[in-house]
Formats: sequence, C-alpha cells, structure tokens
Amino acid sequence: MSGTFVLKSEKGRYRFILQDEGGKELFKGTLLTEKDRVVKYMDMMRESDDLTNNLQALVGPDGSHYFRGELHTSKEGQKGVNADGTPLGFSATFKSEKEMEEVRQAVIKAAKGAAVKDET
Repeated sequence: MSGTFVLKSEKGRYRFILQDEGGKELFKGTLLTEKDRVVKYMDMMRESDDLTNNLQALVGPDGSHYFRGELHTSKEGQKGVNADGTPLGFSATFKSEKEMEEVRQAVIKAAKGAAVKDET
C-alpha cells in the first residue's frame, strides 16, 4: 500500500511531503527553487525498486536519531563510484534508533508507487 507525495509551495520555493495512507507526515523534501527538480526527486523515490541505499540513518549532536535522503549519481570517469549525494530531504527526529528505523521502513513502503497531490 502506498502513500501520497504532496507538492507544496513555501516561501517562494517548492518541496514535497511524503504522507502515509492515514495522512501522517513521514518525510519532508528539501526546499528548492525549481518545481521541476522537486517533481524529479519525487518520481525517483516513487519509481525506485529499493530506497534503502538512499535513506541514510544518522545520529544528531543531541543524540537524537533521524535519516537523510540522498540522490546518488555517478560522474564520468569515476567508473561507477557514487559522487556526493544530492539531498532529497530529512525525517523528523526520534528518541531511539528502533523508532527511526520503523519510520524509515514506512517511508520506503509509502513511496513505492505513491500518488501525487499538487498543492502549489
């Protein structure tokens, strides 16, 4: 079962918010000036067979847990080695790694084939 990507306009910029079936916010995309790039990132997440490698688990300076989404691209001459990742967005912070991992898995499940709702 899939979630919904909601495309929003905030402060003259664009971002997507991934919601589960119940409308709960799971993941918030990076603010970008170009709507086409936001749509491209949403499509990449929707069509991905495995987002696991694109959602990196991290620990904040205060000990909280969160995950960051990255779009990995290879540059010519690197023979398939991933270059710096382009930030897709961030999750909320969580008190435990277990709670963070549950939401991370929910994002992977909700993103696959998710509907798109344009609220710009």
